[in-house]
Amino acid sequence: MKKLVICILSLFLSVNLFSQENVQSEENNTDSKNKISITKNNVKVTIEELIEEKKNGYNPTVNLTFYLPSLLGEVCGSSPYMGIRQNVSEVLNVASFNIESKVDIKTFGRFGFSWSFALSPYFETQLADGFDNKYSGLGLSLGAGVYLHPFSKDVPCISGLTFNFYPMYKQYIVFNGVNYLNWKLAWDCGYTFSLGQLFSVYPYFRRVYGFGPDTFMKSFDFGIAIGIYFHRL
Repeated sequence: MKKLVICILSLFLSVNLFSQENVQSEENNTDSKNKISITKNNVKVTIEELIEEKKNGYNPTVNLTFYLPSLLGEVCGSSPYMGIRQNVSEVLNVASFNIESKVDIKTFGRFGFSWSFALSPYFETQLADGFDNKYSGLGLSLGAGVYLHPFSKDVPCISGLTFNFYPMYKQYIVFNGVNYLNWKLAWDCGYTFSLGQLFSVYPYFRRVYGFGPDTFMKSFDFGIAIGIYFHRL
């Protein structure tokens, strides 16, 4: 009889212990699931915050632009007019270049805005008879641009109908010679075509104004510039 009672008690205790273990195991599993869920939510929130921060951060697109020889050779080419030397009859040929970096600022709807910085090396390569002092220098330009995207919003900021204004245009650091113009400013307009969001082609018309101690000069030119987009630097 005693053995039977002991067996029944042992069985009863085993069942209770097993039940408690199952309950604790289920509670542990529930806690683990909750922790995993919380972790996933935290990770999700963190990723969303990073994406939002990336969107809100300033990650500009740069259009590195190279100007081809222009029609009259004043923006880029062989014309000495409004260069460094005042008496252009003394110069037979020059080599001038124009390389510009355009950086987007912001796009609002179909309008985009940019600022730009340009370098313009200038070298006289051939002078008239009797002259042997060749002038040279490096022109610096600063400007800003406005772009209208008439056909689609899903294009680079620096594309579409274009208007650029340069309050400082080809302000020369003179290596040799004397710069006779104290200040120049310019504006241009045209259309910036985006080719697969990798390259750009910009046919333009440019107007330039020069100011000196006793002179006021102006010029215009037509040309084409090609560019390479560097997205989200």
